[in-house]
Amino acid sequence: MSYLKCEAAVLFLASFACISPVVAQDLRTLLSRFQSEHDRAAKEAILRNITTGYPDAGLALLRIARETADADTRWLAIRGIGSLKFRDAKPFLQQSLSSRSNHVRANSARALGEIHDISAVPDLIHTIEKEEDNGVIEQTALALQMLGAKEALPTLKGKAENPSPQTRL
Repeated sequence: MSYLKCEAAVLFLASFACISPVVAQDLRTLLSRFQSEHDRAAKEAILRNITTGYPDAGLALLRIARETADADTRWLAIRGIGSLKFRDAKPFLQQSLSSRSNHVRANSARALGEIHDISAVPDLIHTIEKEEDNGVIEQTALALQMLGAKEALPTLKGKAENPSPQTRL
């Protein structure tokens, strides 16, 4: 097993045990590793450590999401923004609903739901009306549910044939 995969496994297991995997690592080090990591599982484990150990990391994740050219880094940073409920990211997340990347659109929609951005409801409804990707539809429907957006019901009924049970619910 390579060093990086072994380290990712340790980070993953440590995150479940609520143990700080590498006490000496500061936020800057974790953010740097998050940006440079290419293995998605390892990147997710690093993000989990950032979001569970550094509740004020939202601004740094927003900066990464805005500046990175790597699609995986962008959508994972957006996932972290939602997890941290970083409300200052609302304008960026709303813009990201029109990204070419389905992962970015899906995670932006969900993040808007997680941060409870009621002002995003019209944008989320517009997104789901024109969306064809099942994952984006599912996450947008979930965000609308999180927001209690009753005005989205007619649009959601139009997506009732979606194969995702979550969307149909």
